[in-house]
Amino acid sequence: MLRFLLGFVLAAAAGCAAAQPIADDNGAASLAACRPLWIGMRGVPEHRERAVRDTTFVCHARFLRPRPGPDDPHNGYLLSHDNVSKTPDWVIERLTRAGVSGNANRPGAAFKADPGVPPQGRARDDDYPPRQSGFARGHMAPSEDFNTSRQAMRETFFLSNTVPQRGARFNGSVWAALEDETRKAAIDRGAVYVITGPVRGPDGARSLTIAQSDNACGKSITLDGPDVAQFCQADSESYGEPCDEGGVGVPIGIFKIILTEDDAYAFVMPNRDHDRHGVPVRTYLEGFRVSIAALEAVTGLEFFRNIPEETGRRLIEQCAPGTLW
Repeated sequence: MLRFLLGFVLAAAAGCAAAQPIADDNGAASLAACRPLWIGMRGVPEHRERAVRDTTFVCHARFLRPRPGPDDPHNGYLLSHDNVSKTPDWVIERLTRAGVSGNANRPGAAFKADPGVPPQGRARDDDYPPRQSGFARGHMAPSEDFNTSRQAMRETFFLSNTVPQRGARFNGSVWAALEDETRKAAIDRGAVYVITGPVRGPDGARSLTIAQSDNACGKSITLDGPDVAQFCQADSESYGEPCDEGGVGVPIGIFKIILTEDDAYAFVMPNRDHDRHGVPVRTYLEGFRVSIAALEAVTGLEFFRNIPEETGRRLIEQCAPGTLW
């Protein structure tokens, strides 16, 4: 089905390229390197309020050939950056069996501001609180997804690719497990497309609930995020103090969509400490399965816009059968 759908997407993606240039690492208009990602995800997601939002597209692909092919182990990653919250709306990757089967260790790279993002919307490393605060700089495209190349892994350490995420008991535990399961899915299936991003509370709310009746996966999910809504210049003891508008937004939840050849598996988890209480990790993760339609409702994003209507309705409105694993 993947090859069948691509024919419907090519023309739409070409049209989008003219209207929505993507910035590369140096801020220049550049679409070619990330084009496979654009096409593979059936066009980029769009926000319902895009006309009034301040966003920037960024393609991180400096470690790629000028025109990467479908058999290349890596296709970089593509993101849409919200310049108000200074965090991404979404980050797209294509994971392949070859690309995630390396043994490169995570580099000791420092997180850095992204020159492809306008200065007023650019997060800095000292905006984030120290590790002892319980927060991490949470990768949306994790460095381990590029573990055949330390250079490629370093390219994930732009702050345009991160959100403030609860640390050891979320980022370093159940969320890391979901990332690992996603790589296993790429190995088992040969290739998958992945889109990851934050859920922000409506009108500043720090909690929301996806009702069971609104989720085709049959689960009620509460996204109860941290009380703090944003951080700014928080690398000192002041990290708990409120800051004026212009800080780095703290999401109430984080989502991940894994698009296989036939289905779209989606998860959304609250940005808080998690305790499985002995529940097997896969069982625990299944408790956060969500339909694409439910994700659209809480993120304001529209996914898979450039595919045939019947297939689109199935991917968006239904819960993917079986499990990712």
